[in-house]
This record gives sequence, C-alpha cells and structure tokens, in this order.
Amino acid sequence: MHERLLQFIWANLYFRQENLITTNRKPLVIQNPGQLNNGDGPDFKHASVKLDDLTFHGDVELHLESRGWFDHRHHEDPRYDKVVLHVVLDDNELIEARRTDETRIPTLVLKRYVNDSVPALFRKSRRKTTLACAGLIKNVGHDVIERQWRRAGDRYFNYKIQELQKSYDSSLAPSEAWRHLLAESLFDGLGIANNRSTMRRLFRLLQSSVPNPNIYPYKDILELALSLAGLDKSENPGNLVRHDWSFSNTRPANQPEVRIPQAIAIWYALWQLPLTTILNESIDSSWQLITNIEDMTKPIGNDRKNVLFTAVYLPAIHILGALFHDADLQRQAFSGWNAAKVKIPSSILGGFHRSGLTDDIIKDNPATIFQFKHVCRESRCNECEIMKMILTP
Repeated sequence: MHERLLQFIWANLYFRQENLITTNRKPLVIQNPGQLNNGDGPDFKHASVKLDDLTFHGDVELHLESRGWFDHRHHEDPRYDKVVLHVVLDDNELIEARRTDETRIPTLVLKRYVNDSVPALFRKSRRKTTLACAGLIKNVGHDVIERQWRRAGDRYFNYKIQELQKSYDSSLAPSEAWRHLLAESLFDGLGIANNRSTMRRLFRLLQSSVPNPNIYPYKDILELALSLAGLDKSENPGNLVRHDWSFSNTRPANQPEVRIPQAIAIWYALWQLPLTTILNESIDSSWQLITNIEDMTKPIGNDRKNVLFTAVYLPAIHILGALFHDADLQRQAFSGWNAAKVKIPSSILGGFHRSGLTDDIIKDNPATIFQFKHVCRESRCNECEIMKMILTP
C-alpha cells in the first residue's frame, strides 16, 4: 500500500508546490512528474524538474525514507543512473542518494509539503483494526462518498460479470452455455461460506453425467447428486466423499444436505424454463419461476435468495442480454443492480464504523462489499475518491 499511495501522491502532485527546496537547499520546480513505470527500474520515467536555473530531464525514484535507496541497492544499479530526483516522505535519517559513479542525486522530502493527514495515513495503514483513513473521513462530504460508492458499485457489477464469464463454455450453444454458467454460479452461491469450491465440483460432476436434467425425474437427479457428493451409503471411487465437505462451523441452513437439494431444484427448474420466457419476462418474474419450487423441501432463506439474485442472477442476465444483443435486458439488469439492497456482514460495517464512516449510503449497498474487499482491504487507496479528497492540499 505504501508504495502505491506515495506514487499516487507524486503522480497527482497532491502537495504544495510553491517554494519547494531540496535537502541540499536548491529551489525546485516540478515541470512534469513523469510517467509511472510498471516495469523494473525507477518509479517514474520521462520526468522534468528545474533546479536553480537548470532543467533536468530523467527519472524519479520514490521511497518512504531516504535509506530506501541504499536498502534496495540502487546505488549499484545502472538503471537508476538517469534519476534526477529522489523523493522521500520522511527525513528522520537523511542519507543522500548516489548513482553508480558516486554523483549525488537531489532529494525532496514530501513531509514538509503535504497536508497533515498524509503522515497519519501511512502510520494508520500499518494497523489491521481500522482503515488507513480512519479519523480523517469526518471532513469528507456525502457527495464524495456517494461518488466513490457509485464507482465501487459499477466496478463490482463488472467484476461479477467477469467472474461468471469464466464458467462460459464456448464449445456449447450459447443458450446451453449460459444455463451452465448460471447453474454453476448458483451452486457456488449456495455453498457460501465453507463449501463453495465443493459445490462447484459437484455441479461439474453432475454436468458430465446429466448434460440435460430435463430428461430425468427430479428425484433421480437428486439421488445421483447425493451419491456423487458422497453423502449417501454408496461408494463411488473418483467422486466426492464426505470428507470433502465442511460441516463444522457451518450453520444448519448451510449444511450440504440442505443446500444440495436446493441447488438441484434450481438447476432442474432452470432447464425446464424456456429461454424465451427469461428473455421476455421481467427479471424479477423469471427469478421467481426459477426459485419458487414445490420440490424444494427446505426453501432458500430470503437473505441468501437475495444474495443469489443480486450477485449471480443480475450479472448473468446482463451476460444473456449481451449474447442475444438485447440492450434493454442489459439496462434492466444494471438498473436492478443499482437498486439492489443486500445485508452487509457486520465485520465489514464494523470496519467502516470504527474508521468513522457512518454515511447511510454504506448500509445494504452491494458496493460496500466491493469497497471493503477490493479497495480498502487491499490498500488500494490510490483508487478512492475519498482518499483524493483527504490528500488534496
């Protein structure tokens, strides 16, 4: 996180640029911060800086502390000989950077020019109990938070679409491939939290044994599923066994003996439902036809059904719209996603609340899950509108 955030600050010049002075007391003007280098070598290429009255074109290297230059052995690496400016956050132990020929490189200490929030950000980012921006969100307006959550929601929907597309088998007819894609993802969703991968394995075993469940009675398919899952008295080498499933720390409603019949019932209903019905009915109506099944002895709870609808069915419908060039169906799916409400785990809400973020927009919003898991927890602060506001001098 530290390196990305420091690069983000430099690239966007989120610091005061008036009266910049290097550690060797040279006045500095940044004409161009350069281009971020995603490969080996200095952090930024093709930068341009003015020291005194001379303009230098070259590279820029960033570290939290000046000793990073020598810790990373840049003084022995010719790739760093074109560095014209060394940028560090702090100068607790100022050590002048040097090229391989021993010539000195000017150093700029950013701590003197960033706002007071930045050093605190780097300190707090080392903690696990709160977010890096903990305590700094109170001055961020609702409009900024709303903009970030809207962006996180869009990214989450695209992420879900990409995840589902990984199960698309292009060797099959589009309609059949789509049904398999949706069914496998629903099996996965019914395996949350401890049996997701095993539920996917079970679906693939079933798919290879029963390509089209319509030609068999539901009870026969369920009996086959329990046998393949290793949860009956039969022994089928090469299939799953009871040991593959997680039973401990799993709520009664999530036990495999409960979830497998539910998954089979949905799979069976999906294959019985004509694709034209899914294309022509409203998304809510087609979902009800797939999930409201009499054969399901223990119905799926409303919370789990809502998760499956939001995180699986809506992105799957968007994919279906793309397959059949139905832009209206795609718009309906995206509109449904934006209006969706899901129960946010207390572990996620608690993390935001402890950090001072209590805006109503985070409640029941799928974007909150993506923001926490893929932005905050991965310390991708450089991708956050809230962080941009905090860093602005």
